[in-house]
Amino acid sequence: MLFHYIPPSDVRPGDHLYQWQNFRLLQGIAVPSNNNPTEIHVVMLNGLNSFHLVTLKEFTGRKFLRRALYNQSDSYLHTIKLRGTSFSERARPAEEIVQNALLLVDKTNRNPGCLHEIIIQNFAQLCCTIEHKQWRDKWLGDEQNPSLPNNFEQASILTSAVAINEQRVKELEQMIEKLEDKQCCQICMDGLINVAFLCGHVACFECAQKLKTCPSCRIDTREKIKLFLS
Repeated sequence: MLFHYIPPSDVRPGDHLYQWQNFRLLQGIAVPSNNNPTEIHVVMLNGLNSFHLVTLKEFTGRKFLRRALYNQSDSYLHTIKLRGTSFSERARPAEEIVQNALLLVDKTNRNPGCLHEIIIQNFAQLCCTIEHKQWRDKWLGDEQNPSLPNNFEQASILTSAVAINEQRVKELEQMIEKLEDKQCCQICMDGLINVAFLCGHVACFECAQKLKTCPSCRIDTREKIKLFLS
């Protein structure tokens, strides 16, 4: 799917989640809650040099939730996705991704400011693609003088190599925002449009269930058509 939309109920531990906020890419790693393994929290960047846990609801807010895709080298969509949302690398197992993300939280809580700029900018991708043993050795093997292993340097080179013109990125982000607005229900301003009435107007499923007449033209809405926008 072009936009990578997923409902919160589909989020699983180890997912690389993202959304756009004011033309900025906000990323996080889904992890299980300590108190309730079925509840999902998200590891995300807190300020400039530390990470913290928030609930999935807090991370999502009123924006559309999306999941980054990996192992996409053969997908034609990979060539047109914005950087930070689609990757050719194969993701590590979910358990390792969760361990990598939680180790970042622990490390920055104990030693704020220890992170290299490369890791801050690409933390979600690195959590998803670096073997946990190497990740653990990086952070726990040398507490006094952490150095970047080759994989981190390669990630930096790769990021620089594939970075596209910033103005073009901004234009594409604006296009995505406009497309999102068109797919947003104009009644509740929250859900995705997936129901049409016979008059031609549309709404999300939740709003459509409550309506007896179309709010735009007052035509009877008892007959509805399910839309599939994937």
